[in-house]
Amino acid sequence: MGSAMNKIGLVLILAGPLAWSLTSPAQLTVVSATNRQVQLSWAPAGTETDEYIVERRALDSATFIRAAILVPDINKALATAFIDTNFDAFTPYVYRVRAVNTVLNPPDVSDPTREVTVGPPPYGYTRVAATPDKLDSPAQFGANTQIVLDRSGDPMLSYLNLDPNLDLDYSDTEIRFVRWDRAHYTWTAPVVVALSDIDSSLSSNYSFRLAMDASTGALGIVYVDNTGLPTNQISLADSTDNGLTWRKRKVVSGRDPYYVPALALGTGRIHLTFAEAFVGVRYVTGTMTDSPMSWSIETVPSSDSRSTGSGLTLRWIQKGNPLLLTYSSVMIFGKFSIVPDRLPPWRMSACCRLATIRSFGSLSPGQRRALRLRAV
Repeated sequence: MGSAMNKIGLVLILAGPLAWSLTSPAQLTVVSATNRQVQLSWAPAGTETDEYIVERRALDSATFIRAAILVPDINKALATAFIDTNFDAFTPYVYRVRAVNTVLNPPDVSDPTREVTVGPPPYGYTRVAATPDKLDSPAQFGANTQIVLDRSGDPMLSYLNLDPNLDLDYSDTEIRFVRWDRAHYTWTAPVVVALSDIDSSLSSNYSFRLAMDASTGALGIVYVDNTGLPTNQISLADSTDNGLTWRKRKVVSGRDPYYVPALALGTGRIHLTFAEAFVGVRYVTGTMTDSPMSWSIETVPSSDSRSTGSGLTLRWIQKGNPLLLTYSSVMIFGKFSIVPDRLPPWRMSACCRLATIRSFGSLSPGQRRALRLRAV
């Protein structure tokens, strides 16, 4: 009898651990993601857990591979976070985590957590933002789209939503911003950066510019702000939290119209140009964190005072100075004439230095244009 009881007890002792059901980790979250590292965290599994296995697969693959095994540290603490740095920055990945109990041989492994996807935007076409319910024409939404790449090489865009309520009052025209969120593998919801009284019939007033400072990650949008008429102004909206929130500041104001603003950001400084009627191209620079009142402003020398800079592009050249490209069309006697190549001598100053001039012949009957490239 005693022998039978011992056998039963032995069976129970052996069968007990085999009946365990290891609790899975929970709340797997991507804390942050860049092109250099992915940081994951999760809620602990049961107390019987003594290891975690982090698994990863490429989005276009069905096979998971082991990315890491986490074991207790010298204080017997088991981490519930992992930073992955060994991956291809241009490949989307899917992550999951399992809990492990190594008491048994083979170890007991839990079911995986929910899967999370991380990485750059997919190839091909994706919808960045939903089309508004009210739409008069395709030109109303998404006009003048600007795009820059963040420090991970992912796209960030700003665009116009003209006259959202379709009442022909353009004072409510929205400048919107969206970006690709690598950590959540999706486009962010559009953020209204600012309102700008932009009339679709005034193409020269149509522009605003988006730029990013690669050294700090700060974003800036410069735009013509006519919401305070009769005073016109150039305004700057800037963000230090990846476009989640924006600060709006007046750069310059006056009664004469402003046109075609351009923007470059680098090493914590702002470089801004715009065309001012009856004056020419204006150049503004200063430290982004300072008040615009402390920024310097001057007129870019021009070979023709009638030129208002029909098009301006400002680009930051890494480890160098920003480049200003002006596209000018000057109206003479009702016809377009080329802006002369021969510019007066222009030495290096606080503003700009002439680098290269390139002239083009007639692009259409009665119309000639010139491109000027200047190094600030």
